[in-house]
Amino acid sequence: MPRNAKLTKRRNMKKSAAAILCALSLFAASAYAEVGDLKALNNEVTSLLEKRQFDRASTLAKQALEIAEKMATPDSVELATSLQNAAEQYRIYGKFNLAEPLFTRALALRERAFGPDHSDVAQSLIGLGQLNQSLERYAAADTQLRRALLIREKTLGPNHPDVAFSLLSIATFHVARAQFPEAGPLYQRALAIVEMARGTDHPDVASALIGVAMFQLTQGQHVQAELLLKRSLAINEKVLGPDHPDVAAVLGVLALLYQVQNNFAAAEPLFKRSLAIFEKSYGPDYPDAAGFMILLANGYGRAGQFAPAVTYYSRALAIQEKTFGPESMNVTRSLQELATLHFNSGDFPRAEQLFERALTNAEKLLGPDHLTVAFIARLKAESLKQQGKFGLAEVFFQRSLAILEKAPGPRNPLIGAVPIGFGDAEIGVVLTGLAQVEIVQGAYALAEAHFNRALPILEDVLGKEHTEVASSIHGLADLYRIQGRYAQAEQLYKRALAITEKWNGPESRAGAHILNNLADLYQQQGRYADAEPLVKRSLAIFEKVMGPDHPDVAMPLSILSQLYAARRQFTLAEPLLKRALSIVEKTLGADHFSLARSLNNLAVIEVEQDNFRQAEAYLKRSLAIAEKAFGPEHADVGAFLNNLSEFYFQRREFAQAEAYRARALAVREKALGSDHAEVATNLLNMGDFYRSQCKIAEAEPLVKRALSIYQRALGSNHPKVAKTLIALVDISMQQRRKEEAIAYSRRAFQSIRQ
Repeated sequence: MPRNAKLTKRRNMKKSAAAILCALSLFAASAYAEVGDLKALNNEVTSLLEKRQFDRASTLAKQALEIAEKMATPDSVELATSLQNAAEQYRIYGKFNLAEPLFTRALALRERAFGPDHSDVAQSLIGLGQLNQSLERYAAADTQLRRALLIREKTLGPNHPDVAFSLLSIATFHVARAQFPEAGPLYQRALAIVEMARGTDHPDVASALIGVAMFQLTQGQHVQAELLLKRSLAINEKVLGPDHPDVAAVLGVLALLYQVQNNFAAAEPLFKRSLAIFEKSYGPDYPDAAGFMILLANGYGRAGQFAPAVTYYSRALAIQEKTFGPESMNVTRSLQELATLHFNSGDFPRAEQLFERALTNAEKLLGPDHLTVAFIARLKAESLKQQGKFGLAEVFFQRSLAILEKAPGPRNPLIGAVPIGFGDAEIGVVLTGLAQVEIVQGAYALAEAHFNRALPILEDVLGKEHTEVASSIHGLADLYRIQGRYAQAEQLYKRALAITEKWNGPESRAGAHILNNLADLYQQQGRYADAEPLVKRSLAIFEKVMGPDHPDVAMPLSILSQLYAARRQFTLAEPLLKRALSIVEKTLGADHFSLARSLNNLAVIEVEQDNFRQAEAYLKRSLAIAEKAFGPEHADVGAFLNNLSEFYFQRREFAQAEAYRARALAVREKALGSDHAEVATNLLNMGDFYRSQCKIAEAEPLVKRALSIYQRALGSNHPKVAKTLIALVDISMQQRRKEEAIAYSRRAFQSIRQ
């Protein structure tokens, strides 16, 4: 996105943040090579930069440097200019390793030629400072940018437009480090200088207004930012005409403001008008346009319109690959954005591939321990998690965490000059993702420790009502639900839902996930009347926001079918489950872990309809998927073992039934601990099996232990408590303990009535 750098006719005053999106194309300057007029060639590079013709400028800058190296003396001023121009082009393209030595040489030559306080020295310092900012060498960048400002104030006076440019560079540096209080006064002073030097209706003022507006946008001052952007737009349209590229720049930033306000209807036409102006002025492959294509694609993606989003992202990526090459930071950022889009659309394998490309680029360009590498590694871990590749996901979460914990100072990763991630809160986001993977792997103690570490970090950095805080609370609620800590889980789900709806409104994808899991919690507690409206609302949101065939839709379909099956409404339950299976198989593959639960539930329905062969096939397939995804000793595998045991029990194949029940109980106890509610379910199932075999002595201690666990975990009035008491009535009667049976019967009746 272009930034406010056009303050004077000088080259430095024409730079913009959008210059980071610019490109190398096929132009030549053989005439200059023949004549060897180095000064004229450098002047032409400067002129091209002012006109924002970066493709030709790049070619000429490289040619000028070649000529200068051959013709100039070691202390030549023109050699310094050629070095500066070439370094600036490499910086724009994100080729920092090539830019740095050229900037350093240019600075040294200029200091020898002019002394330490010359304006050309300040120019080289700014280039180096911006380079070091991109590389997150903040101390060096701060020193260089401030020295440049002091030189310009000393040599040009405090109110010169070049001073304004230095102020804007330092302000942008502070914004990149999230140091907003320091940035605000610098933006305001820069604007005042330009207005005084150029008048209130000059295009340079319009450019400075963009900088102030962007700062206000970071502060949530949307009304003030909109007023400044509209003023900037009016100036440029009046002075430059409605089809000037600088008009396109303001339109793009104004569109970004509306997009931040979740007003994509207002943003979309502005983005499209901006792109049309760029294409008319510079052709369809103009690099600055790629930045706005990415923003427009992001808007379509957030609106659930994935087809146009992919189109614009892919087009932007093609422009950047052509311009910068496949391994530039600009391409890296676009790969990350496109991968995120595929992730949100449910195409997790494609997302993983693109994240891997982005990660490889970032490692090569920035080194293996850079914060940007940590950020992309976390995103790749998320894509692996969604595919059920939990072991690999854990590896990348751990790698991201290790980089972040080792990094000194503010953890604000960048791609190019664009801040990404959540700054110092990024550690909390990674810990949340790691904990979610650990839940699936049955490492509940580790998961809880990581959630408890993540939440204070997120709350401290982002505030207690941020969406990332809600995400971590949601994950902790999932853990408590799985552990049978239902009261705590319900409280956390409701808190996460309130935060999410406050931020995103009542129909967000994140909110639908929370509704879905809260409904699942109610279902596990037998609170079907509470669960049904929540899961129906979740389903409606997913279908509206993500489309009817997105993998997210399968989750509420599965839960709703279970609610119907619990009420023996199998004709309603079966088509919902089959639709869920079809969606997952189509989008995630035939071995995805989420299929196991749906297959298991579908088997229950087939049994009720006497389709035993089909039911057995579903149950065995669900167990195989679960064992492959989670490992043979995971708690969730215990559920599939228990259901297969129940199937064989009903078929009177008692040897197989006993073997599967015994294995299920052992797996659950090992994974969940001896006092978990799900362990109680397995104990009761094993006790029921022994009762059916008239092995009352073996059954009674198991059922009594189940009752004790249920009462502690679920309370005395839970349906599962009542069911267990009824089993003890039968055991007492068979052992002719009539008074004990009556006591159990009364307690069961009271529990059912409650």
